[in-house]
Amino acid sequence: MRIPPKDIHPTLWAAFDEYESQLYSMKLDSDMMAAAGKHQTEWFKEYGRGFALWGALWIIGTFGMAWVGKQLGLGPTLMFVGIAGAGIHAWFATQKNRRTASVKELEALLPILKLDDMGRLYAETLVQVFQSKLPEEARSEAISELNRLMSEHEHLKAGRERLESAISSSQVGEISQDIERLERKVAETQDAEAKRGFEDSLSIARQRMETAQRFQPYLERTDAQVELVKQALLNLKSDLGRLSLSPTVLEVSPIDGLRRSTLSIRSQADEIEKAILELNSSL
Repeated sequence: MRIPPKDIHPTLWAAFDEYESQLYSMKLDSDMMAAAGKHQTEWFKEYGRGFALWGALWIIGTFGMAWVGKQLGLGPTLMFVGIAGAGIHAWFATQKNRRTASVKELEALLPILKLDDMGRLYAETLVQVFQSKLPEEARSEAISELNRLMSEHEHLKAGRERLESAISSSQVGEISQDIERLERKVAETQDAEAKRGFEDSLSIARQRMETAQRFQPYLERTDAQVELVKQALLNLKSDLGRLSLSPTVLEVSPIDGLRRSTLSIRSQADEIEKAILELNSSL
């Protein structure tokens, strides 16, 4: 069974693309080669027969075209046509097969795919969903919720980076230094006009500090939501593990908790996004 592209989050496909790039450029270490070998074994189990059949047909066809070309006095022209046809067919087959994978292939490559902790947890949970005893409809819903949850995580991660960039501790420190410097200037300056200028600058610096401090809690809220994503995935893994022992051990569907977590995270993510927009207009 091959997993179609829509059933895997782009984060995981990006890791697949990087693996393929390393594979084709022969930049794999011993551990990666071992995992790649397992992946190729699984690939050949599914495609080996078709690969061998088409390969044999193109070889026979190319030599046949070479013989016909010789009989017609065309030299190797038809043979080159056969070679070109085989190459084009191989290219289209490769493109069709890109960004698809069987559960076994995904499982074989998991140890070497370059994923962060959340991406790896998502991938492990996805494999477990496909291997679970969930009914087909429930499995499809679980996959959709998983991908939605992963999208929320990516959204939260991007939002946190923007928040951190705007109100990082280093920036707060810089504003604090500005305030102290301007306070000294106000105290030391004798000229009334210059003092008013420094006082205006001090007022602006204090407003910047107030804004940064007001939005600092959103960093913590974002971290809390990221943690909720992690716990939702771990909870689903736990439920699926118990489900594999007996389909009757769960009182409620494991999808229910996942759905509730996703809705909660989406609500908080919207609030954080509004804060980011307000912050961008304030700083």
